[in-house]
Amino acid sequence: APGEKIYQRGASRVSINQDVPVIMLTQTYAPKGLMGSLFEINKTELSVSKRFWLSAFGYIDGIVKTGHIWSSVPYPYLMFPNANLSYTIQPESFALLNPMEFVTDSYASWDITYWANGAIFNYIPYFNKLKLREVFSFRGVWGHLSSKNNPSENTDLFQFPAVSNTQALSSTPYMEAGVGIDNIFRMLRLD
Repeated sequence: APGEKIYQRGASRVSINQDVPVIMLTQTYAPKGLMGSLFEINKTELSVSKRFWLSAFGYIDGIVKTGHIWSSVPYPYLMFPNANLSYTIQPESFALLNPMEFVTDSYASWDITYWANGAIFNYIPYFNKLKLREVFSFRGVWGHLSSKNNPSENTDLFQFPAVSNTQALSSTPYMEAGVGIDNIFRMLRLD
Protein backbone atom coordinates (compact mmCIF):
# COMPACT_ATOMS: atom_id res chain seq x y z
CA ALA A 1 0.00 0.00 0.00
CA PRO A 2 2.15 2.88 -1.23
CA GLY A 3 1.76 5.94 1.00
CA GLU A 4 -0.47 4.16 3.53
CA LYS A 5 -0.58 5.50 7.08
CA ILE A 6 -1.57 3.13 9.88
CA TYR A 7 -2.42 3.21 13.55
CA GLN A 8 -0.73 0.30 15.34
CA ARG A 9 -2.47 -1.10 18.42
CA GLY A 10 -1.44 -4.30 20.14
CA ALA A 11 -1.41 -7.02 17.52
CA SER A 12 -3.58 -5.25 14.93
CA ARG A 13 -3.34 -2.34 12.51
CA VAL A 14 -5.95 0.17 11.39
CA SER A 15 -5.47 2.04 8.13
CA ILE A 16 -5.93 5.79 8.57
CA ASN A 17 -5.92 6.93 4.94
CA GLN A 18 -7.99 4.36 3.07
CA ASP A 19 -7.75 6.11 -0.28
CA VAL A 20 -4.40 4.55 -1.19
CA PRO A 21 -4.50 1.36 -3.28
CA VAL A 22 -3.76 -1.78 -1.28
CA ILE A 23 -2.29 -4.60 -3.37
CA MET A 24 -1.87 -8.07 -1.85
CA LEU A 25 -0.25 -11.06 -3.53
CA THR A 26 -0.48 -14.32 -1.58
CA GLN A 27 1.17 -17.63 -2.43
CA THR A 28 0.35 -20.76 -0.43
CA TYR A 29 2.40 -23.89 -0.91
CA ALA A 30 2.48 -27.15 1.03
CA PRO A 31 4.31 -30.13 -0.47
CA LYS A 32 2.77 -33.58 -0.50
CA GLY A 33 3.84 -35.61 2.52
CA LEU A 34 4.52 -32.61 4.77
CA MET A 35 3.15 -33.53 8.22
CA GLY A 36 1.26 -36.46 6.68
CA SER A 37 -0.48 -34.47 3.94
CA LEU A 38 -1.84 -36.60 1.09
CA PHE A 39 -1.99 -33.73 -1.42
CA GLU A 40 0.20 -30.91 -2.66
CA ILE A 41 -1.36 -27.45 -2.22
CA ASN A 42 -0.25 -24.65 -4.52
CA LYS A 43 -2.51 -21.56 -4.54
CA THR A 44 -1.99 -17.97 -5.72
CA GLU A 45 -4.28 -15.03 -4.88
CA LEU A 46 -4.10 -11.35 -5.87
CA SER A 47 -6.35 -8.61 -4.47
CA VAL A 48 -6.54 -4.86 -5.05
CA SER A 49 -8.65 -2.53 -2.91
CA LYS A 50 -9.08 1.23 -3.13
CA ARG A 51 -11.36 4.02 -1.94
CA PHE A 52 -12.49 6.57 -4.53
CA TRP A 53 -13.66 9.94 -3.16
CA LEU A 54 -16.51 11.65 -5.02
CA SER A 55 -16.33 14.97 -3.14
CA ALA A 56 -19.80 15.90 -1.82
CA PHE A 57 -21.34 12.77 -3.37
CA GLY A 58 -19.69 10.29 -0.98
CA TYR A 59 -17.18 7.63 -1.84
CA ILE A 60 -16.82 4.17 -3.40
CA ASP A 61 -14.96 1.28 -1.77
CA GLY A 62 -13.80 -1.25 -4.34
CA ILE A 63 -12.19 -4.65 -3.90
CA VAL A 64 -11.17 -6.86 -6.83
CA LYS A 65 -9.71 -10.30 -6.17
CA THR A 66 -8.55 -13.23 -8.26
CA GLY A 67 -7.08 -16.60 -7.46
CA HIS A 68 -6.01 -19.92 -8.93
CA ILE A 69 -5.15 -23.34 -7.51
CA TRP A 70 -2.32 -24.88 -9.53
CA SER A 71 -2.40 -28.37 -8.01
CA SER A 72 -5.00 -31.11 -7.76
CA VAL A 73 -6.59 -30.88 -4.29
CA PRO A 74 -9.65 -32.31 -2.51
CA TYR A 75 -12.70 -30.08 -2.01
CA PRO A 76 -11.83 -28.68 1.46
CA TYR A 77 -8.85 -26.90 -0.13
CA LEU A 78 -10.80 -25.45 -3.08
CA MET A 79 -12.17 -21.92 -3.12
CA PHE A 80 -15.71 -21.29 -1.91
CA PRO A 81 -17.26 -17.81 -2.18
CA ASN A 82 -17.84 -16.31 1.28
CA ALA A 83 -21.38 -16.86 2.54
CA ASN A 84 -22.44 -14.36 5.19
CA LEU A 85 -24.15 -16.33 7.96
CA SER A 86 -24.39 -13.50 10.48
CA TYR A 87 -26.64 -10.45 10.88
CA THR A 88 -23.69 -8.12 10.42
CA ILE A 89 -22.55 -7.02 6.98
CA GLN A 90 -19.16 -8.43 6.05
CA PRO A 91 -17.10 -7.15 3.11
CA GLU A 92 -16.44 -9.65 0.33
CA SER A 93 -19.29 -11.91 1.46
CA PHE A 94 -22.62 -12.78 -0.11
CA ALA A 95 -25.87 -12.43 1.85
CA LEU A 96 -27.96 -14.82 -0.27
CA LEU A 97 -25.39 -17.56 -0.79
CA ASN A 98 -25.41 -20.83 1.12
CA PRO A 99 -22.12 -22.15 2.53
CA MET A 100 -20.31 -24.36 0.01
CA GLU A 101 -22.95 -23.67 -2.65
CA PHE A 102 -20.38 -22.92 -5.36
CA VAL A 103 -16.83 -24.20 -5.70
CA THR A 104 -13.97 -23.07 -7.96
CA ASP A 105 -10.27 -23.53 -8.47
CA SER A 106 -9.95 -20.33 -10.55
CA TYR A 107 -11.98 -17.26 -9.70
CA ALA A 108 -12.36 -13.51 -9.95
CA SER A 109 -14.52 -11.56 -7.50
CA TRP A 110 -15.52 -7.95 -6.91
CA ASP A 111 -17.15 -5.98 -4.12
CA ILE A 112 -18.15 -2.39 -4.91
CA THR A 113 -19.92 -0.31 -2.26
CA TYR A 114 -21.07 3.26 -2.85
CA TRP A 115 -21.62 5.35 0.28
CA ALA A 116 -23.79 8.24 -0.97
CA ASN A 117 -23.52 10.42 2.20
CA GLY A 118 -27.11 11.64 1.99
CA ALA A 119 -27.13 12.49 -1.73
CA ILE A 120 -30.86 11.61 -1.84
CA PHE A 121 -32.05 11.79 1.78
CA ASN A 122 -30.65 15.28 2.38
CA TYR A 123 -33.15 16.70 -0.16
CA ILE A 124 -36.27 15.19 1.43
CA PRO A 125 -37.87 17.72 3.83
CA TYR A 126 -37.88 16.69 7.52
CA PHE A 127 -36.26 13.39 6.54
CA ASN A 128 -32.86 15.08 6.33
CA LYS A 129 -32.92 15.79 10.09
CA LEU A 130 -32.52 12.04 10.75
CA LYS A 131 -29.05 12.17 9.11
CA LEU A 132 -29.64 8.84 7.33
CA ARG A 133 -27.26 7.84 4.54
CA GLU A 134 -27.72 5.73 1.42
CA VAL A 135 -25.58 2.70 0.59
CA PHE A 136 -25.51 0.84 -2.73
CA SER A 137 -23.54 -2.36 -3.19
CA PHE A 138 -22.71 -4.67 -6.07
CA ARG A 139 -20.66 -7.80 -5.61
CA GLY A 140 -20.08 -10.93 -7.59
CA VAL A 141 -17.85 -13.88 -8.30
CA TRP A 142 -17.02 -15.72 -11.49
CA GLY A 143 -14.96 -18.87 -11.74
CA HIS A 144 -14.73 -22.40 -12.92
CA LEU A 145 -13.66 -25.81 -11.67
CA SER A 146 -11.14 -27.67 -13.79
CA SER A 147 -11.40 -31.40 -14.41
CA LYS A 148 -8.32 -32.11 -12.26
CA ASN A 149 -10.20 -30.78 -9.17
CA ASN A 150 -13.67 -32.03 -10.05
CA PRO A 151 -14.45 -35.20 -8.02
CA SER A 152 -16.90 -36.44 -10.67
CA GLU A 153 -14.03 -36.51 -13.20
CA ASN A 154 -11.09 -37.30 -10.88
CA THR A 155 -11.85 -40.36 -8.72
CA ASP A 156 -8.74 -39.82 -6.56
CA LEU A 157 -10.48 -36.88 -4.83
CA PHE A 158 -13.09 -36.79 -2.06
CA GLN A 159 -16.68 -36.40 -3.28
CA PHE A 160 -18.61 -33.23 -2.42
CA PRO A 161 -20.90 -33.71 0.60
CA ALA A 162 -24.40 -34.60 -0.63
CA VAL A 163 -26.17 -32.35 1.90
CA SER A 164 -24.29 -29.21 0.79
CA ASN A 165 -25.59 -29.24 -2.84
CA THR A 166 -22.16 -28.03 -3.97
CA GLN A 167 -21.83 -27.17 -7.65
CA ALA A 168 -19.17 -25.63 -9.84
CA LEU A 169 -19.67 -22.05 -11.00
CA SER A 170 -20.74 -21.92 -14.63
CA SER A 171 -19.88 -19.39 -17.31
CA THR A 172 -22.45 -17.06 -15.72
CA PRO A 173 -21.14 -15.19 -12.66
CA TYR A 174 -22.98 -15.12 -9.34
CA MET A 175 -23.91 -11.51 -8.51
CA GLU A 176 -25.74 -9.63 -5.76
CA ALA A 177 -26.86 -6.01 -5.69
CA GLY A 178 -28.08 -4.22 -2.59
CA VAL A 179 -29.58 -0.96 -1.44
CA GLY A 180 -29.34 0.08 2.19
CA ILE A 181 -29.91 2.79 4.76
CA ASP A 182 -26.94 3.60 6.98
CA ASN A 183 -26.53 5.68 10.14
CA ILE A 184 -29.74 4.45 11.80
CA PHE A 185 -29.40 5.59 15.44
CA ARG A 186 -25.83 6.53 14.34
CA MET A 187 -24.65 2.90 14.38
CA LEU A 188 -26.93 0.55 12.38
CA ARG A 189 -27.24 -0.26 8.71
CA LEU A 190 -30.15 -2.02 7.01
CA ASP A 191 -29.65 -3.54 3.54
